[in-house]
Amino acid sequence: MLAALALGLASLTSTPDAKSAPIRLDVDASEISRRIVHTKLTIPVADLVVKDGKATLLYPKWIPGEHAPDGPIAGVVNLKFTVPNAPRDAKPLPWKRDLVEMFAFHVDVPAKADAIVAQFDFVTPTDGGSFSGSTMGTENVGVISFNQLLLVPDGKKPDALDVATTLRVPRGWQFGTALPLGQKSFDVLAFQPASLTTVIDSPVNMGRYFKRFALDRDHGVSVAADS
Repeated sequence: MLAALALGLASLTSTPDAKSAPIRLDVDASEISRRIVHTKLTIPVADLVVKDGKATLLYPKWIPGEHAPDGPIAGVVNLKFTVPNAPRDAKPLPWKRDLVEMFAFHVDVPAKADAIVAQFDFVTPTDGGSFSGSTMGTENVGVISFNQLLLVPDGKKPDALDVATTLRVPRGWQFGTALPLGQKSFDVLAFQPASLTTVIDSPVNMGRYFKRFALDRDHGVSVAADS
């Protein structure tokens, strides 16, 4: 599975990288029953490979457990790039989709920026779809696959990138994931920073009707159902 992830982030180099401040991934799944999830990524410039004032970001293309380059990029809508704490009326950063590799985006990086912010919504069909592009939520159950909600700096190894993730779940829902939880405030979960590899390999299942069955002191099975 981890080998598949490495293949999925196509064109990443094998050169070891020193870790910088973590990428911040803020996910709002409060509307998952409408098949809409909102995502905001804050990526330090130190994690980007900037050439001639531009950096390339990749949407995950090869997904562990699938056998084709079918990362569900068609679900990405309302994409825009800014800098942190930009005024409300500030213009978004210019960007272009690659003319050949449709999973790659080329973004202008301001000379004095410490980070860039990517925001988009991810939507799925109300029925049908296949694999990671299938429906991700109902009125009572939802599944967050973080590969759907990420843009990854080109030229970096997944294990060299740390991601600090927060997730807003629908009010009153419970959740299960292998990603270690740092703290919980109302419906917002703040997970401990983990490598990009670990985050993609740690989906979250959640639901209104939820139960965890303990197997032993450290392991269990989390179950969410529609009733």
